[in-house]
Amino acid sequence: MSDVKFYIRDLKLAVGKLSDELIRKLAFDIQAHAQIEVPVDIGFLKNSIYTVTKRDSGHAAALAGASGRAPDRIMAPSPALGDADAAVVAGASYAFWVEIKYKPYLYPAVEAVARKGGNV
Repeated sequence: MSDVKFYIRDLKLAVGKLSDELIRKLAFDIQAHAQIEVPVDIGFLKNSIYTVTKRDSGHAAALAGASGRAPDRIMAPSPALGDADAAVVAGASYAFWVEIKYKPYLYPAVEAVARKGGNV
């Protein structure tokens, strides 16, 4: 079994020096990559991926898109950002297990955007 390690402190230090607009763009880029990487069965998980920023949240659109695929599946409420500037969220109730046990899609999306941005 593989270990998943998130370096949140390092990530916060790196993005803390960026403008709000660039952080927003990076978050939407990560969302787009994650939606490409995520395994698709019926599309609920793919459609449950969205971005939250201090200005707005894609939760309502993601909920509508995901629920249209599988009305019986559960999607988590939008998280509070706290001191973060943006978050990319996979709202499907089973999203974490797919990332950890089956096929990572969020972490590779972060890595792809970091490589594209010259490790911003």
